[in-house]
Formats: sequence, C-alpha cells, structure tokens
Amino acid sequence: MKNRFLNWSFSASKTVAQTKSYFSIEFKGQFLKGRSLDRSEINKIGELQMRKLAIYFLILTMVAILLQCASVPDTHYYFMEFENQQTPANVTPKYDVSLAVIKFSAKPFYAGSRIAYRENLYEGKHYHYQRWAASPAELFTDKLVGQLRAANLFSQVINGYNYNKSNYRLSGEIEAIEEVDEGEQWFGRVKVTFFLSDVNRNLLLQKTFDKKTLVSQKAPLEIVKSINASAQACVDELIKELDQFFSQK
Repeated sequence: MKNRFLNWSFSASKTVAQTKSYFSIEFKGQFLKGRSLDRSEINKIGELQMRKLAIYFLILTMVAILLQCASVPDTHYYFMEFENQQTPANVTPKYDVSLAVIKFSAKPFYAGSRIAYRENLYEGKHYHYQRWAASPAELFTDKLVGQLRAANLFSQVINGYNYNKSNYRLSGEIEAIEEVDEGEQWFGRVKVTFFLSDVNRNLLLQKTFDKKTLVSQKAPLEIVKSINASAQACVDELIKELDQFFSQK
C-alpha cells in the first residue's frame, strides 16, 4: 500500500538505455568482407564481446541494488503518552475500594500495530512504515492504569492479572483509534467503550466516549500527538464518570 509520507523516486531507465546502447554488440557482415579472419582474431573478438556483456550485466546489477536500497525507508514506532497528573503526597484515596483494570480489546481493524487512517467514511487504510510500539489496546490500558492511580480515587488500582483481589473491575474496547481526514483538515480520533462490573461480573456502568483532536500539521508525529490527546480526553471523561458513580454509593 502506498504510504502518503513517502515520495521516493529513482529512475534508472535512462542510465540503463545509455549503458545498453554503449555496450551493444554488433557483428556486422561488412567487417568480414574482403578477407577472412584467423582463429586468434575470432577469439579476440569473442573475448571483447564477453567482456562488454559482463560489464553490462554488472552495471545492471548495481542499478538494481541501488533501486532496492533507495525504496526501503525506515519504520517509525510511536508510543502513547499522556500529560502526567501529580498526586499529592500522603493524601488518602477518595474511595476505600480497589479497582482492577482488565486489558482492553480492540476492533479487528485497530488491533494491529500499524497506524490506521480514513480518507472517507467507507474505507480504512493503514500506514506501513508508521506503527505503534505495541498494540494500541496494550498501550491504552497501561496509560489508563497510570491515570487512574494518579487521580487517587481508589485505595488500589490493580493491573488486570490480579483482578481476583479487587472489589470492582474495569474493562473496555477500543472501537476506533485513527487519523480521520475531513477535507483539508485531519483529526486524531479515539472511540472507547468502558465497562465497570463487580466481582460477580454484574455490569454496573457502561460509557462510550468519542473524541477528535485537530492535527496541527500533516506529519506522522503530529497525527500521533492528536490521537494521544483524544485518548487522554476519553480517560479524563471516564474518571469523572467513575467519581460521580462512587460518590452515590
């Protein structure tokens, strides 16, 4: 798939044509008119032709290698980073309950590491050389845990593998994490659905947030920054909802 951030072009057709013309081998009948050649002269002509052929194919091989090297760009890997919240020291958590965050899932189109983008509503594409450092679901889950701990709402925020020790469980699904093109404007979009349940897996709260952030410059790093900003906006909204939910219990 064509990468929009690659405009590599390297044309060797002219070089190859010139080389072929320069080293073309013609054995014209006029050369033999008027006299016959002895065996040594014929051998010399044959050796000269073979040398020219060898040089010709050597140049073609070098051109092919240069073309291959010029057409393979570097792969760039990006992380998910949120603005850090500062938790005041020695402050008692707001609610004396523990929360386990189960690793989030993602819709199949967004489950891989390649960054997704859409130029219209009906077709999705991926950048080949612009990738997340891990799956978006894994990166998002790690950042969510960090933000929940910094918010200081719960006595303990547990990463999913110890969920049996928690009072509540938070899981979710990434429904979209992508660049969205709308005319001349590009956006970083994240849509996430969160599920809060108790230890018996009874669903207590379900919320979906869909956030878009304008891309300031049409470049890969700026796209990633906008996606990160949208992801953090979803998490900030979730923390408000959790605070409101537990304040009523």
